Amino acid sequence: MAFFTIAFLPQFVDPRAGSVAVQFAVLGACFIAFEVAVDGTVGVLAGRLSDRLRAPRARRNVNVAGGTVFVGLGATIAFSR
Repeated sequence: MAFFTIAFLPQFVDPRAGSVAVQFAVLGACFIAFEVAVDGTVGVLAGRLSDRLRAPRARRNVNVAGGTVFVGLGATIAFSR
């Protein structure tokens, strides 16, 4: 995550637009706010769905869905130029 932030965030900082430190602070605060919102939502939903996902049928469905995604990605790579 740190490498992504270090590589991604500076692209949106313009030294001609004002203080670089303030721009980094604002962009960093926005990034953290979005991450807390997204990760918090995932955490709450995972907690609420955990009992349902522990059922054998749900596990099988998740495994089939994940396997299908991986086979599809592999086929895409295999048939790409």
